[in-house]
Amino acid sequence: MQSELAATPAGTCCQSKVSVPVARWLLIVLACLGSASLQAQDYDQLIQQAVTQRNAGELEAAEQTLRVAYPIPPDKTEVATLLAMVIAFQARYSEALDLLEEALAQNPEDTGLRLARARVRAFQGLFAEGAEQTAEVLQQHPDNIEALNLAGRIALYQQRPGQAVTYFERAGMLDDNDLESWIGLYDARAAQGQDELARQALAAAAQLAPDHVDVRLRVERTLSPPGPVNELIVGFDNSRFRDVALSHWRDQFIEYRRQRSLNSTYYLRAENNRRFDNRDTVFEAGWLGNQQGALPWQLSAAISGDSEFSARYRLRGAVSVRLNEGNDYVGPTLLTPSLQVADYRTGTVSRLGVDLEHYVAGTALWLTPGLGLVRDEDSDTSVSWMLGLNWQLSGRFRVGASIADGAETENRITTDTRSRNAYVLWQATPGVALRFNAGRYDRRNSYSRENYGLSVSYRY
Repeated sequence: MQSELAATPAGTCCQSKVSVPVARWLLIVLACLGSASLQAQDYDQLIQQAVTQRNAGELEAAEQTLRVAYPIPPDKTEVATLLAMVIAFQARYSEALDLLEEALAQNPEDTGLRLARARVRAFQGLFAEGAEQTAEVLQQHPDNIEALNLAGRIALYQQRPGQAVTYFERAGMLDDNDLESWIGLYDARAAQGQDELARQALAAAAQLAPDHVDVRLRVERTLSPPGPVNELIVGFDNSRFRDVALSHWRDQFIEYRRQRSLNSTYYLRAENNRRFDNRDTVFEAGWLGNQQGALPWQLSAAISGDSEFSARYRLRGAVSVRLNEGNDYVGPTLLTPSLQVADYRTGTVSRLGVDLEHYVAGTALWLTPGLGLVRDEDSDTSVSWMLGLNWQLSGRFRVGASIADGAETENRITTDTRSRNAYVLWQATPGVALRFNAGRYDRRNSYSRENYGLSVSYRY
């Protein structure tokens, strides 16, 4: 036994007792480092894959990739920003905002998160709130390119392309290779009707990233919007009469809309209306064109095979022009002249209208006053007027009210009518919206009618 110990190198027994746990710890540390390195590598690859998918317009695929990447980093700033925007592009705004608020709680001063929140607010139609949040970032970081581009995009939403050009040009001066500023400059110039300057901006964007979805679709002149492009609307409108023994009205309709591009929307509508103990079926088709251009226009045509009380046919055309872009004190104003001709069994009724949309600066309010010149079935001419107020209370709720006075045609008879209407619009889910409306119509020397209606729209 002693010889065996003597033959053993000094310290070997002690060394073996220490080396085993040390080796285990070294293996654990190396395994952890390797795992962390592998996770970091996987995360970077996932982020790059998601960005590529997003830029190609594959939003659902990008979302799935980002959800795989989301649990990996302890700091969620980058992945939360990307994931929230991909979700918002699919019109799931509340979900996107919840994700951003959670990330902001971890990193409240992060500029990217703050701008992403402002962008989602703008997507919701809360332009004043989005502009205010973007302005706060620009005040702290006046040369932030992302903030400049977002300010320009919101200005476009607010019908202020001249101001949008200023923001996009400032962003382009800071980085001549910034794709978003070139795309924004194209959109702003197109909205101003400056086609040649718009083409130059799009050519610069195409040179930078010809395969990017925003570039490709603009080059193809489709300008396809993100998110759902189909909409189905169903609804009813019932009326009852005061102080007169007339049967109630019961109107139902179904409408399909297809947003073919940011520039064009088509719709088909069918109505089944029961009034005065008669029933009429009306079919209507319409086309909204050049919606992102300097002169958006609308065309519609309707026919009725029964025409007991409806027009045998009705044609309408309208075009909008921007009167002013406004500023921080005076909002933008749009003018929309329109012409409508409706042929009834009793004669033809034509209406020339001039309507305004004025957006109150710094608020979520807009006014819709209008004047009309009506020539009735007896060739008598009269003037009508209307004043409406709309308020986007939040991303989910919008309310409005209007009052009008002028000639209205009901049951093939045109009579001076005073009307008051109100509505509430609730965005119940990203794809489902409900609209409730109520009103009263007082026809001079005739009857008073009260109505209420409900419609449900589904975007997919």
